[in-house]
Amino acid sequence: MKKLLLYTILFTAFVACEKEYSVENAGTVTNTSTGSLQDSAGNCQAIQVVGTYKQNEALTSSNYLRVNINFTSIGKFTVYSDTVNGYWFYASGYAYTTAPQTITINSFGKPVLSADGHFSLHFGNSVCSFIVPDNNSVTNPPNTSTDYYPTSTNSNWTYFNSTLNDTAMVTVFAADKVLNGNTYRQFILEVPILSKSDTLLYRKDGAGNYYRYYTIGTGQKADYLFLKDYPIVGSTWDSPTVPGTLSGNPTSVKYHFTLVSKNITSTIGTNTIDSIIEVKEETQYLENGVFNTKNIFVYSYAKKIGLVDLNQQNSIPNITVPITRWKVY
Repeated sequence: MKKLLLYTILFTAFVACEKEYSVENAGTVTNTSTGSLQDSAGNCQAIQVVGTYKQNEALTSSNYLRVNINFTSIGKFTVYSDTVNGYWFYASGYAYTTAPQTITINSFGKPVLSADGHFSLHFGNSVCSFIVPDNNSVTNPPNTSTDYYPTSTNSNWTYFNSTLNDTAMVTVFAADKVLNGNTYRQFILEVPILSKSDTLLYRKDGAGNYYRYYTIGTGQKADYLFLKDYPIVGSTWDSPTVPGTLSGNPTSVKYHFTLVSKNITSTIGTNTIDSIIEVKEETQYLENGVFNTKNIFVYSYAKKIGLVDLNQQNSIPNITVPITRWKVY
C-alpha cells in the first residue's frame, strides 16, 4: 500500500480495473445511446486531463481526456467539448453495454494563448466542466496566507515522480463529499503514464489542522490529521490505530507524525518559497507489543500552495516527488 503511494503522490490506491472502450466508427448502426456524465446523485464524475498543454504547441495523441460515462442504453454516442483558446475535444463510438464505461476523448487544435482552458463537456443532456492547466510555467507565487493546503475548486498541481520518471496531476473537484458527518473536498489524482486516476478526500478546520480520509498502512480507511501548521518543531501526533496486516499476519497499524522543521526557504522554478513546513510520517506496525516503524516519508508544505515535495527516506535509491507547477484559485 505504501509503495503505491509513491506511484500516485498522495496516499492513493488505484480504483478497480476499468475496461477501456474505443471510439471507432460503429458502422451502419443507427440507434443512439443514452446516459450521463453524472453519477446517480447528479454529481459530475471525474474528467482526467492527460498530456501537456503549451502555447502554440499542436496537440497530439498524447493529449486526451479520460471520462466516466453512465450509459443507460446501447448505441452510437458522441462526446464533445466547446472550443476554448484554439483547441477542443471530441469522440464518437458505440456503447455495447449499459454498464459505466471509461471513454477516451481525443484533442484537436493547439493552445493560442498561455492560459488555463475552462471547458464544458457534453454528452446527451448532461454537461460537466473541467480545466486544462497551462503548462508553460509555474504560476501563482505564494502570498502571506497561512493556509498550507488550499482546497479551492479547480486549483491544480503537477508533480514529477522519480520512480515513474513522469508527471502526475492533482485537481480539486467541484463537488464535496460527506462521510461520517465530515465534509471533504474531493481531489482528483491523475497518473497519465499508468492511465489511472483516483479520488482523494481532504478537509481542514481553519485553525491549522488538516485532515485526510484514506487508508492507514495496510489497514482500513479512516479520518486522520496529516498536518498541523501551528505546533513547535518536534511536536508529534498519531493517526487512529486500525487493524492491518504485516507480512500476511494480522496486527495493528498507525501513522506517527513529527513536525520536523518550519520556516524553510526554497526556490521552485523562478519563485522563492518561504515558511515551508516539513512533516515526517512513519508507518508503524504492532510487533510483540511495540509499534515499530517500517516506512518513513517526509512531506513539505508551503503557504498558499500546499504539498511542494515528498520523499521516502528509507528507500534506495531515494524516491522524490517535487512540485513542478501549480495554480491555486
